[in-house]
Amino acid sequence: MTRGTRSLLVEILIVLALVNLAATVQTAQSIPIQLALGVSYPPGLRLGIAFVWTMVFTALVIRLLRRPRATIRWIPPILTGYGMVSLIGLILFARSDFDRNRIGFQALATVLLLAPIWWICRDRPTPTSAKGLLPQSPGQPPTESPNPH
Repeated sequence: MTRGTRSLLVEILIVLALVNLAATVQTAQSIPIQLALGVSYPPGLRLGIAFVWTMVFTALVIRLLRRPRATIRWIPPILTGYGMVSLIGLILFARSDFDRNRIGFQALATVLLLAPIWWICRDRPTPTSAKGLLPQSPGQPPTESPNPH
């Protein structure tokens, strides 16, 4: 993984952590109002989910900065889970026609946003893992490693 790729992933995760932190604070401050209005999405559930995602994304940022190679494989599945939780919440609690019509758009947007993340984080073989070959200087053919396993 290049430094630019890691920086991009860190920035994406920080933005998601901050968005969920803002949702946590906003929900906590407006629980009485939401209960009085009878919103379809339970405020306590929204508060809990946003808080959990804030912690998950914060932990991913810290881990990505410390151990990028070990962490990168977890980012696409976790972001996929985040997208699925958002879609399921919309499906379960959509009351208005506007919300119901948004489901297809949100599903498509989720797939389109996740595809580049999966591509960036795909597992690429390194020269030493590809068929037990060791990299050489430019212009020289690779040689067998003494222990390819």
